[in-house]
Amino acid sequence: MDVVVVVGAGLIGQAIARRVGPGKKIILADLRQAHADAAVETFLNGGFDAEAATVDVRRERRPGDRTPRNVGRPCQTAGHGTHHAAQHGERRGQ
Repeated sequence: MDVVVVVGAGLIGQAIARRVGPGKKIILADLRQAHADAAVETFLNGGFDAEAATVDVRRERRPGDRTPRNVGRPCQTAGHGTHHAAQHGERRGQ
């Protein structure tokens, strides 16, 4: 049996699952169990084989983590909204 795991049971995650999930077991995972359960109910009502799971993919910065500290924080450079690892020549693992 093929399985599709989608982390994030919001509208975008649900759209992805609908697109790639027909004929497969769909696991909709979210930080909040209630969100995953609600999405699964919608999928079950639509004839999909789905189940809910909770998952927390957040993590704290650990010693040796080379992701720039400013990623996700407001950017002080004119014209930028927030930092991303690829901005300003920063690359993950470099």
